[in-house]
Amino acid sequence: MSYKEKSAWVMCLALMLGALFYGYAVLGMTAQTAHSPLTGIVVIYVLIIVLISIVGHIIAALVSVDEAEAVADERDKLISVRANSASSHILGLGCAQPWRRVRPRSPGASVPVGVSMHRQNSDCWVVS
Repeated sequence: MSYKEKSAWVMCLALMLGALFYGYAVLGMTAQTAHSPLTGIVVIYVLIIVLISIVGHIIAALVSVDEAEAVADERDKLISVRANSASSHILGLGCAQPWRRVRPRSPGASVPVGVSMHRQNSDCWVVS
């Protein structure tokens, strides 16, 4: 197995264990604790993922030292560029979706508190 494949397996394991912990913690909540902040659970979730990934990558690098330090070839670079491009588009769409709620489509639509809006032309609202 190559270092990159070991790295992918380490991250998959870290994310699965983190998701199991988070799911167990959230599904184990009662009606009284469901409204409490989940900050502690999220912090533990992040720590689980970070610690497993750090330890796993150290072990994977020690097992395959030569492959871990190898320079990426042209095909790996192309795959990385395409993956980064696709993930950037997905992240951009995800970040842009909340703004659709801020900009009403009709003059009678509600505006969130603290946001002033004025009409620039017949089709566009400007948030200020």
